[in-house]
Amino acid sequence: MHMCTKLLTKRGCWLLDTKPAYVPYRSRIVMNQLARLDAHHRLLIGLGVAALTFAVASYYVIWPLQLLLAYDSYALTINALAWLSMTYLHPREALKAYKLQDSGRVLILIFAVAAALASFFAVIFLLDVVKQLNGQHLRLYIILSALTVINSWVLLHSLFTLRYAHLYYQHEPGEGLNFPDTKQPGYEDFAYVAFGIGMTSQVADVGPTTPAFRRLILVHSLLAFAFNTLIVALSINVVSGVLS
Repeated sequence: MHMCTKLLTKRGCWLLDTKPAYVPYRSRIVMNQLARLDAHHRLLIGLGVAALTFAVASYYVIWPLQLLLAYDSYALTINALAWLSMTYLHPREALKAYKLQDSGRVLILIFAVAAALASFFAVIFLLDVVKQLNGQHLRLYIILSALTVINSWVLLHSLFTLRYAHLYYQHEPGEGLNFPDTKQPGYEDFAYVAFGIGMTSQVADVGPTTPAFRRLILVHSLLAFAFNTLIVALSINVVSGVLS
């Protein structure tokens, strides 16, 4: 075991010039740094993964499936990094980490919603060529269609979870949503609101108390309704296309 020569902490040591004495602690540091990535960095990483996936997939599948694979890799990356952030950080702490990037978060949210909608249009396009696909491509198409729907749905409501948390803790003390018996709501509370609206367009026991939250919840509810309607329509078309 190495001796700590540069940096000593309560959990272990992280050496700047040699290997860390405690590998688990170094892993925690890496996870903590990933959790503190701001929204712009998550976006760039997601686009990088998507571009790499698109390039590799070009050697193995037809281009519509290539597009779906690229989008799904993007959405999976964004979802994983977002939930890593929500798992490791309290919203108050995350707000400080993202303070310099807050002005662009709305644009990133718009980009994510647009990407999710674009993926649905890609699935609709594939419906026109489903009869031309062979057995292997058909199986991949069905899997990717389901994965695209799930990824898009989770991505939309995860981003609204982050937005609710950041908007709530934008001022001291937090305000905008009334959480019963909860003084400092965490990400799980905001996920409860976001995914509740995503499934039912309402949350019975948590109410907005500011105009900004009422407007945001209205937009979220409309998007959720459109998504859920589109999911049902796509599911029916996929099943009918495969059966025929």
